[in-house]
Amino acid sequence: MAEQAAWDFVNAMPEGEKIELTVVNPSFVIGPTLVKTDFASGKVINMFMLNNLPAGVPMIHMPTIDVRDIATLHVRCLSSDEAQGKL
Repeated sequence: MAEQAAWDFVNAMPEGEKIELTVVNPSFVIGPTLVKTDFASGKVINMFMLNNLPAGVPMIHMPTIDVRDIATLHVRCLSSDEAQGKL
């Protein structure tokens, strides 16, 4: 919904004032955190990785990506004309 709102916002702008918009929709993001204290989603990920979920870890396949790779992708999108305006 947030992404659609961003596209709607840009599309509603007057032609001469439109900004470029590129979105990145990563899958399950993993990697180091800047947060030095416990936080809810970090606890859940830790429980998942250690097979410590109350009902057990389900047998699922899910794509994952490292947060550092997402950061690199964001920077590359800023400098790539091909990335601009993609739906």
